[in-house]
Amino acid sequence: MAETHLLMNELSSSPYMSEVHVHTVAVTQTIELPAESETIVPAHFLETPTNLVTGVLSPVYEFIERLEVVLPNILVDTQSQDIVVRVMNPHSKPRKSYAGMKIATLEPLEPEKVQEIVNLDNTEEENKPQICSV
Repeated sequence: MAETHLLMNELSSSPYMSEVHVHTVAVTQTIELPAESETIVPAHFLETPTNLVTGVLSPVYEFIERLEVVLPNILVDTQSQDIVVRVMNPHSKPRKSYAGMKIATLEPLEPEKVQEIVNLDNTEEENKPQICSV
């Protein structure tokens, strides 16, 4: 998977839209999550996002709690209805996610606060931005 980072224009304010409709994402097909592994789970928006370009996909607590799995926050492009979610099963027994299960929500980012999205896999070392974490 590509290592992608979001560069923001305004570090002091939230990149999320202030008044926004959060979109729900569901599992597309029933899939077994093998033990002690990471699986790519196909998913889709339950309702079509309108006028969105980029957003952050966050796991639904009930999905994580029910299956006892781990999901990262993911930066996604909403121009495609089909998305994939990385799910890690740290347990010694397989888990199963069923078609239609709500897996995540999407909160759109304000376009004017997004400077650029950088795919670090395709960037030469000397041209990579300096990225810091808190």
